[in-house]
Amino acid sequence: MRFRRSLSVVGAIALSGASIVGASLVVASLTAAPAGAATFTVDDTVDGPPVAANCTDVTPGNCSPRDAFLAADGSVGADIIDLAPNTTYQLTECGAPSATTHALKASDNAALTINGNGSTIQQTCASNTENGVIQLLNAVLLTVNRITLTGASSTSGVGAIQAGNDASSITVNDSTITGNRASFQAGLGGAGAITIRNSTVSNNTGTNGTGGVNSFNDPVTLINSTVTGNVSGGAGANDAGGVSATNTVAPFGTVVLIYSTVVGNTGGASGTANIRSAGPLTSFGSVVGDPLGTSTVNCSVSGGTVSNGYSYEQGTSTCGFGAGAGDVTSGANPLLGALAANGGPTQTRLPGAASPLLDRIPTAACQADGAAGITVDQRGITRPQGTGCDVGAVEVVVVTPAAPGAVAVTPTFTG
Repeated sequence: MRFRRSLSVVGAIALSGASIVGASLVVASLTAAPAGAATFTVDDTVDGPPVAANCTDVTPGNCSPRDAFLAADGSVGADIIDLAPNTTYQLTECGAPSATTHALKASDNAALTINGNGSTIQQTCASNTENGVIQLLNAVLLTVNRITLTGASSTSGVGAIQAGNDASSITVNDSTITGNRASFQAGLGGAGAITIRNSTVSNNTGTNGTGGVNSFNDPVTLINSTVTGNVSGGAGANDAGGVSATNTVAPFGTVVLIYSTVVGNTGGASGTANIRSAGPLTSFGSVVGDPLGTSTVNCSVSGGTVSNGYSYEQGTSTCGFGAGAGDVTSGANPLLGALAANGGPTQTRLPGAASPLLDRIPTAACQADGAAGITVDQRGITRPQGTGCDVGAVEVVVVTPAAPGAVAVTPTFTG
């Protein structure tokens, strides 16, 4: 008999294990910074008016995140910002909105990589139009790795990450976008393509629009990622609690799901709880369910659904799954646990021992139809663990109990 446990229960599996190393290599190969990029190392947690020279002079301990963003803007070509490991940086510049206050701003039309190293950037300013965390003003190609972005409180669309240019892009790896509030796209969004890998977008609130992830014109792609607990307060048909790609004229926004979990998001009166896609919705090995709010609809898809197989929809049959091998429409409760630390750099929702998501994907199909090269889950655990791969962002660890040991017998002597 075999048992499944979360990573947090199995002490033998650590972040330094081979499966995590494999996951890191995959991400590194996909997100390696351009050769010759300028690097700015953050060594100061005190926020203040930015001074670019603080990150290029020889004085230690004076380069804050705001300084590093300004230095990167003044540098020609690609740039890297390295944060100190496991540190919290608070944004406390809360004066009248300007280039030197509120959100960290990038505008140099180049690639910018932020290596969070497990750190957090927290916006602390009271609600204002620019009180997001990171704002891309031009065609910036932003990549964030192993970071938590939280605390945005914006009356506009500037959430944890906001991009305002069609030529921009946002790539999120091994990161958490949580606890942000904005009028719309409170988690992240805007114009330009959005790719989210091995990450969690949770508990963000769009007071007048999408809560989690929003793209106007371009694809939103989720790989090994979790979108849960996000809320849309918008009344529009294009709004969604979880993920939206909303452009109503060509080029239509599209949503792509690969081994992802989009559940428990809240939709507005006329919107959608989990996913709104003006263009096609494409899915493999993903779960959508537990729609919350006034409109308890999982998906609203205008461009048709391309199911590559083994996708699971709980409750209402609105996502268009069913054509792919192993698809489930109107499925039973997937029995997902609460968002929790189950191993890896981000929180996840672990399927229970009786979950219908377990082993649904035959081993031979685990890397089929868009999933090529994906051999681990969101936490870095190898897929598969059982007789097949699990649907969604988490592959539940299988533990085979050791055989009972021999019973020691103490000899008895007489005479």
